[in-house]
Amino acid sequence: MPMMFSLKKLMLTKKNRLFLLAVAAGLLVLSGIIFAKSRNQPPLNIYTVGFGNINQELSFTGKVKPAEEVELSFEKGGRIEAVLASVGKKVGAGETLARLDSSVAFAEVEKAEANLKTEEVKLEELKRGSRPEEIRIAEAKLDSAKINVDEAKKSLVDKINDAYTKSDDSVRGKTDQFFTDPRTQTPRLNLFPVESQLKSDLEYFRQVIENMLKSWSSSLTILNDGSDLISYSNKAKENLNTVKSFLDKAALAVNSMTTNSNFPQTTIDSYKADVSSARTNINTAITNLSTADEKFTTSQSSLFLAEREYELIKAGSSQEAIQVQEARVLQAKAGLSSARAEFEKTVLRSPIPGIVTKKNISPGEISSLGQAAFSVISDSGLEIEANITEIDIAKIKVGTKAEITLDAYGQDEKFFVMVSQIEPAETVVEGVSTYKTKFIFEQKDERIKSGMTANIEISLELKNNVLVVPQKAVISRDSSKFVMVFDSRKGVERQVKTGLRSSDGFVEILEGLETGDQVVLP
Repeated sequence: MPMMFSLKKLMLTKKNRLFLLAVAAGLLVLSGIIFAKSRNQPPLNIYTVGFGNINQELSFTGKVKPAEEVELSFEKGGRIEAVLASVGKKVGAGETLARLDSSVAFAEVEKAEANLKTEEVKLEELKRGSRPEEIRIAEAKLDSAKINVDEAKKSLVDKINDAYTKSDDSVRGKTDQFFTDPRTQTPRLNLFPVESQLKSDLEYFRQVIENMLKSWSSSLTILNDGSDLISYSNKAKENLNTVKSFLDKAALAVNSMTTNSNFPQTTIDSYKADVSSARTNINTAITNLSTADEKFTTSQSSLFLAEREYELIKAGSSQEAIQVQEARVLQAKAGLSSARAEFEKTVLRSPIPGIVTKKNISPGEISSLGQAAFSVISDSGLEIEANITEIDIAKIKVGTKAEITLDAYGQDEKFFVMVSQIEPAETVVEGVSTYKTKFIFEQKDERIKSGMTANIEISLELKNNVLVVPQKAVISRDSSKFVMVFDSRKGVERQVKTGLRSSDGFVEILEGLETGDQVVLP
């Protein structure tokens, strides 16, 4: 019995050991799990909030250009007589680059000089007093001026009557073949095919013009050189313009026709020829009437001057007569100045000191008005011109400094510039509103050449040692901003207030986070 008890006791002790070992192993595993959880290891997409620098920058490209560049052309056309500058030549302000044939302009200068001399002599004679032969000359001028007025009146009366005749023929003789009942209040256009609105316009115009022609014809029965010719002329011009508008629409109608059984090509061509002839006649009438009107007005002005001159000469050398002649002298001087100005237009000069970069003309060529002849860049310096979008333009102003690199010299060679001008009007580039901005170099550098591409960087604002987080960590919702903070083994949304954004993807945190906080990145 004692021996059996001992064996049983020994077996129990082994079971206890195994149990204790199992318990100890379980506790060890549980402790490891608890220890691992207590470490709260964050996931890999976690950013720890800390201090950093915020630097806002703008980047864009531009072109190096001369600070001043001018395209030069003659102010009038003509044959090029001489070219005095070549590409690369350094020229001064006012230096002659080329000349046109100036023989006619020079003759006009000489004529103006002679006229001035004549008027000055007359002034001297007036101051000495009038002579009988001068009175007879003034009478002859007055008689000639009266004759010119009479001729101008007759011419204007003829042109007013001719304007009616051409209008009557153009409408009733040339276009009434297109209408049924053209001289009634319900004319109908017979052309086909013609757009409905154009057809309606032509029928309305034909009715209006019929009434106009009747009224016009009636008024001309009492027209003579004693009538109010200016009123008659103005009315004739108004009527001619009405007929011209009608014929313009008629031309559109016949030109839109296509051949069919009712309108073969020969008929359409005949219609087109008649309308073209009518339009030519009306344009001629308008030109003739304007010329006659101007001649009549000029003749009346000349008569008025001749009358005043005769009165002054007959009255003797009064102070008023002397003053009038002094005015003529001034007028002659102005004519001479004008002739000299025309002569000067035959000479092309450089308005600035600089270097000739383009020459587009050669001696003997015919230069037309506005044709570019030379390009000159100033030697006063270079600038950069860039188009900046409306989003960025509000962030800079005149005086803003920038750092640039030039493609020609790589990224390591830095140059410094400053905003010198921002154009107030927009320039649309590929559908985007931009503003042309100019930068000037702070130092002159011979390496910089016109046409080089410039990479411009502008630092707008710098803040050091501020709380920052990656911009992608900030969520915007309902005008508020949030970040996901890793707290107690889970993400918790927290509202924040942000400040500046940097060009490298970080944003300043003003409120809501502290250094050491961990935020979840998307």
